[in-house]
Amino acid sequence: MTQGQATFNSKTKSKTFTKLLENTEIKLLIWLVFSSLLAIFIRYRLFPILTVDIKNNLMEDIINKIRNDGEISFDTLKKLDINIFYIYLVTGLSYLTAKPLIAIKMLTSFFDIFLALGVFTIIKEYTNKKTKAIIGYTATLFLPSVISSGAIWGHGESACAAFIVWMLYSILKNNSRSAVICFALAISIKFQAIFMLPLLLVWFLNQNKKNYKELLLLPGIYLILSLPALLLKINFLDLLNIYPEQINNIKTLGSGLPNLPFLVSTTLNGGGNVFYSTTQPGISTGIDSITNSFIGLSNGLAIMVFSLLIWLGWLFKPNWTWVQSIRFGLFSSLILPFLLPKMASRYYFIATIMALLYAFLAPKRFWFLFIIELISFISILVSIFNISPSAAPIPGQYLVFAIAFLICFVGFEMISGFEPFLTLQQRVAALSQKMMLKDSGSENKLLK
Repeated sequence: MTQGQATFNSKTKSKTFTKLLENTEIKLLIWLVFSSLLAIFIRYRLFPILTVDIKNNLMEDIINKIRNDGEISFDTLKKLDINIFYIYLVTGLSYLTAKPLIAIKMLTSFFDIFLALGVFTIIKEYTNKKTKAIIGYTATLFLPSVISSGAIWGHGESACAAFIVWMLYSILKNNSRSAVICFALAISIKFQAIFMLPLLLVWFLNQNKKNYKELLLLPGIYLILSLPALLLKINFLDLLNIYPEQINNIKTLGSGLPNLPFLVSTTLNGGGNVFYSTTQPGISTGIDSITNSFIGLSNGLAIMVFSLLIWLGWLFKPNWTWVQSIRFGLFSSLILPFLLPKMASRYYFIATIMALLYAFLAPKRFWFLFIIELISFISILVSIFNISPSAAPIPGQYLVFAIAFLICFVGFEMISGFEPFLTLQQRVAALSQKMMLKDSGSENKLLK
């Protein structure tokens, strides 16, 4: 090959490479890969951080017990806030690493990416813009609450939230079976998936073709995923009662989440900003008659709101758009943990992801995400590092009122999307369509 030919080939390759870089699809792919690798690198660098939970070695002890003895006790399991299905996954992954801690945090990182892919898919389907979808994907991976709860704390919030997001996508695509399967997997990992059950049930109630039999997949999958625990010598009936036992294991009214019970808890403790009163010296953790009464009251309020959401959704039929579906999920994932007692500080995690989706589908509501993420991140940090309540960047009482304001705001917008509460302009448009359909006798004629 002559020098001239070599120069020509070099210029040709250079032009080809330049054209590739100018291609929008290639740029987006590079962005996607770079953001993913950067997210993985940041998480890897955070793996060595030891929080109070990890120092107690409870999760690592369970993994070692399964690997060495092939069994665990139910008393140990109920001290955690995850179910046996997630323990299967962590234990299996631990065989690939030297330390169980690495397996715990590796699994959370995997589900962070799985969660981000769900966000990417929903935004892309709605906006038909890959750039926005990749921004949503990147934002999910780099949300402080997502990084801190997984790579630092080692909890499986992203696993539960990931299946919830894919459930939401299945709902938006009218795939009822996939929606039930995703919810069953989410509830098999974390109790907080229950916050999104009203959305699933209301959607089923408003379907023209009501496949109620598919709801039987929910208990069926949960039971199937619980069966392997028999090999670990856990009583099966105990395992079915795992979530109530885990909640009862918490001996304080407010357990880290800035919500209504937390506000009452701080009042009962002399106004102190108590996120984890079990770790604060000099503060009584016993449940007295007042606290016990309020637990019953807040549980009753939560059940009433849960039932009311389903009843209103069935009676008034939401104007079932993508935005309204996410708005309904956001409201449900905010108000239920706001009312329930003994909620862990990570239990606004699903609401944060719903707020992120809402921000991309309704950009004027981007400030929802900022407020919810700020509240979630602060409450997680205070719990992770056992920070003194007075050292919290924003006192917990103020965070409670901020969440209450958001609940009212989102609730108003959600109700405005129900048929009886549509605006006059929306009503006239809907009535006009119905009259035209009636006169023409067919929808096809109307479309023409």
